[in-house]
Amino acid sequence: MQELSYRANINVYTIKIDGVQKHVILYEDHRMILNVLYFARMKGILSNAPNIICFDYHDDACEVYGEEIEKIKVLPISEDNFQTFWQFVEFSLSPLDDDWVWIAMYFDLIKNAVRVGGVQDSNIQRLNEVFNVQGKYLYSIN
Repeated sequence: MQELSYRANINVYTIKIDGVQKHVILYEDHRMILNVLYFARMKGILSNAPNIICFDYHDDACEVYGEEIEKIKVLPISEDNFQTFWQFVEFSLSPLDDDWVWIAMYFDLIKNAVRVGGVQDSNIQRLNEVFNVQGKYLYSIN
């Protein structure tokens, strides 16, 4: 995971908890989590989509579809495709960071998400209608 710190606006720290080294990754932009999760899957650190907990006013779950998304989705998670995925996240997703949860579930980078402290929930019902058939769900604790 340390390699991520070579990228702008990402800091990787290693801490020990009960004698086990853990990585703490700090980044400035919500959607950057997509690149972090992709990297962890690519390096074999994560073998499956994890559940996540986030703290956000907005649900960040706007629906996203399109030809470009379909082209990226068929590419396997690999070092060869990492730059293509990174560019997709940086330049094709919303600069408002309001669609990263949808994309994370769509690309199987997260399974379930729990959003804490949110107020704006306008996209959660639609996201859950689409992804619940795959066993994925966005929970909101207000």
